[in-house]
Amino acid sequence: MKRYLAAGGTALLLAMLPACTETTRVPAPTGTDQSPTTAVPGDSSATPADPGTTASTAPPGPRDFSFVQLTEDNDNELVAVSYPVLQSLASTLAAPVNDEIIGAVDDLIVGFMDAAAAAPEGESRSTLTLEAAPELINDDVFSLSGVSFEFVRGGEPITRRIAWIFSIETESVVTAAELFVDGSLEHLATAARDHLVADVLGDEAAITVPDGLAPIPSNFDAVWLTPTGIGVGFDQYQVAGGEAGSPAVFVPFAELLDVLNKTGILAPLLRGSTLPES
Repeated sequence: MKRYLAAGGTALLLAMLPACTETTRVPAPTGTDQSPTTAVPGDSSATPADPGTTASTAPPGPRDFSFVQLTEDNDNELVAVSYPVLQSLASTLAAPVNDEIIGAVDDLIVGFMDAAAAAPEGESRSTLTLEAAPELINDDVFSLSGVSFEFVRGGEPITRRIAWIFSIETESVVTAAELFVDGSLEHLATAARDHLVADVLGDEAAITVPDGLAPIPSNFDAVWLTPTGIGVGFDQYQVAGGEAGSPAVFVPFAELLDVLNKTGILAPLLRGSTLPES
């Protein structure tokens, strides 16, 4: 899914946030089960369980976040969007970390509404849903993933994976290639293919679109971090037939120790591991 930052749309969403968000302070995700989020839009399992209270006297920090929830429901279109953004103690956005996701979601909505307006009339409604949830939040990283579903009258429905990795220190998006010493996506592409076959598809022959696994940035723009590994998501039809949906795999850090970048955003997660210096 291509991402583009639309400044005008970002300003619009920022203006809407006070009425659309609920500030939630939660501890960073922990535990050993770090499989990728596979919840579909509308599935409440994608949101953190028992998020706690909204009151806090602790200093503002990256573990403060809120969910932006936007809904447009009329006779022709249904739009339902929910995703997390970082937020300070004063209930204001911790920009510019959020700019990328706010702008990208805005672009997604605008593109959908334009397509829906141009669609032929019919009994069914054009529908766009998106639900994303945090995968990792700590003092260094804010990473999230989610699934979108889009149907425009006269077309075919499609599900897509979305994900971001943000560096708190640099206030910037970290790409999948930056996670590796040599900046190559070859290692991730190979591991993702192996896990697709072993964990999701069950058969090498089910990968009917091998070009969707080519080690290029556009194929690996839905990548996220957990405390123990890397999640990778693929759009519907990107690597397999439509019946496979939008598959996701989880690659433990342990499988990539020789090629991961020991410095930068991975350093705190890999502390104590024996990795090559970049």
